[in-house]
Amino acid sequence: MKSKLVIWGQQNDQKVLLAIALRANDNKIDTYVFPESMVTEEFSNKMSTDWKNDIAVDFPEGYTQYETELNSSGEILPEGIKVEGTDTISRAQIEWQFFVLSAKLATSYEAELETIKDKIAQLKEFSQPLWDDLKSFWDKVQNQIREKNILGNHITDLRKSTNEAFESLKEKRKELDQKFNENSSSIKANFMNALHDINDKISKGMSLHPIFEELKNLQNDFKKATMTLSDKRNVWDKLDAAFKVVKEKRFGSKEGKSSDQNNVKDRLNNRYNGLLTAISKMEQSIDFDKKDIDFQTKKMDGQVGQLELQIRQAKLKMIEERIQSKQAKLADMVATKLELEQRKEKIEKSEAARAEKEEAKKVIQDKIAAEIKAASDSRTDNADDLEKAAQKIAESKQRKEKPKDDSILDTLQSNISETVEDVVDTVKAVSSVIGDKIGDLVDDITAKAADILEGQTDEDNTSVASEEQQESVSENPIAEDLGNTENTDIKEETSENKEDEEEKA
Repeated sequence: MKSKLVIWGQQNDQKVLLAIALRANDNKIDTYVFPESMVTEEFSNKMSTDWKNDIAVDFPEGYTQYETELNSSGEILPEGIKVEGTDTISRAQIEWQFFVLSAKLATSYEAELETIKDKIAQLKEFSQPLWDDLKSFWDKVQNQIREKNILGNHITDLRKSTNEAFESLKEKRKELDQKFNENSSSIKANFMNALHDINDKISKGMSLHPIFEELKNLQNDFKKATMTLSDKRNVWDKLDAAFKVVKEKRFGSKEGKSSDQNNVKDRLNNRYNGLLTAISKMEQSIDFDKKDIDFQTKKMDGQVGQLELQIRQAKLKMIEERIQSKQAKLADMVATKLELEQRKEKIEKSEAARAEKEEAKKVIQDKIAAEIKAASDSRTDNADDLEKAAQKIAESKQRKEKPKDDSILDTLQSNISETVEDVVDTVKAVSSVIGDKIGDLVDDITAKAADILEGQTDEDNTSVASEEQQESVSENPIAEDLGNTENTDIKEETSENKEDEEEKA
């Protein structure tokens, strides 16, 4: 809260700059009116920054000064002067009422403190009762500070004067201070020893949960301990460092976690969670203010002095203004929360659709893979049957041949068997590549292999018949059919093998 206000207004239908200042001790308000014609941008900026913060600013000639008395019902602006936004003036009037009452309360405490300081000045040696009186006085002041009944500048003055009184008593209590310092050093040493033992346990890799509980107990003892500020700072630094080490080992580094939260959903979730926390805090703050209103109302219903009653009435108005402001902010937060929820729902739907699409794709891939595997297994079985059939044909042909042609027929059978095996191996190799279409190819190759075997057998029979001069005419069509087959390479290879056998014989 400020005791000075700079705002634009109107006087006699002319635009003017108003500089309004409260004199809390006198319960008076000084209003300085500057016509627009004499207000430069530099002067306006200085008034809005320096003058409002109690920094002296030279006023140009031609301004007008008014003095009015502050009261709860009257206006703080001089007659004939108006401003566009009355909210600022109304809020200042309420707050300045509290300023004046707070100043009166601070003045009464300052008078009481001066009485105590006069007694201290008359002491020849340390007095414990006077020390207790000073402590009781400061406790009373602190109670008013906690209830925010005293303004900051008055708090500073009271604290400074009280510290001076304490210092005067401390000069007479050097021996007690010496004992206090020694006691503080001893307490510090105990804390340091305990922390040293805890750090040893951490370095040895012992269970972290008991260590964490031990640190919490040590922290509670630290809060209750009475030590000098330097000793407290040293102990706290060690205690805080130990907490950080244990938390990092238990929960991991925060930097590592934050590096994984770079996508839109994580940022949205972080913002949403942060907003929920802010809404919760704002609601708690509003509830606290409402409880404060109830508390102030109960205090007013009791037996209180006139000055305290006026202070509490002023505080009630301030709290009500604060609640209205917080409720407006809370409404904005709730609206933002709804917007974030809609965005989260949209992202979740998009992710669900994408996951469903990926699942369908995976099902199709698995189905295709299963069909390919089944077809491959089936083709493997067919290849085995084909190989067995070829072997049976070769054996049947061998039984029909004469002994004198064994060498030629053996060679022919071997070549045909090798050819069939090559076909089977080719089928097996190609089946893993060309998929379902290989089934038809296997049927074609099998049919052609059978034709080759049949044609080759007929040719051998023709050769035997020619040598014995039996039924040569009936064998000629079979030989011609064999010449028309597509696998002429196999026939040529068979003829070459036959010539090789004859040369060896």
